[in-house]
Amino acid sequence: ERRESVATGQLQVCVPPLYWYHDWSRLILFFELWKRHDATFIMYANSMSTSAARVIEYYSAQGLVQVVNWPMLPLSADGDDPNAGLYRLSHSLTHNDCALRMEAEFGVLLDVDEYIHISDDKSLIEFVKPRFDKDRRLGSLMFQHFGLKVGHLNGSFDGVVNAEFFLNDRPTKTVFKPD
Repeated sequence: ERRESVATGQLQVCVPPLYWYHDWSRLILFFELWKRHDATFIMYANSMSTSAARVIEYYSAQGLVQVVNWPMLPLSADGDDPNAGLYRLSHSLTHNDCALRMEAEFGVLLDVDEYIHISDDKSLIEFVKPRFDKDRRLGSLMFQHFGLKVGHLNGSFDGVVNAEFFLNDRPTKTVFKPD
């Protein structure tokens, strides 16, 4: 059954928890790249620098980002720390939570250093929508993961100028229909 609040033809990007995040310039690059696809964002935040928080606040004020607080879990009564192994588990937990929060027709789950590039100058929606429309049973599309080695951004973005493409064996990236 289709959710009533789904925005047809829209794309939301889920970003798993940011822990001790400080690379504010990479956040700007992330948001500006994804704006090409007219995406909105659901970001899970645990802890970040003041500069990174300001960048997220800037894009949030534009209505592009919904921030979800992702606090650390309390210690157990006997002093065990449930957060010790939480980093990878948090990715899965937030991806599931995010898919339920999505109000867009299409969703993507990825980190702030990832982007889906469509080489024929189409937006991601323009590329995937005909494929989903062709087969109504289709629930997701996977994209091979390649790398782009970017130099240090240090606030000037000079590191993007001489970026280098490389192959890697990381997990595919998925565009899916949350409903």
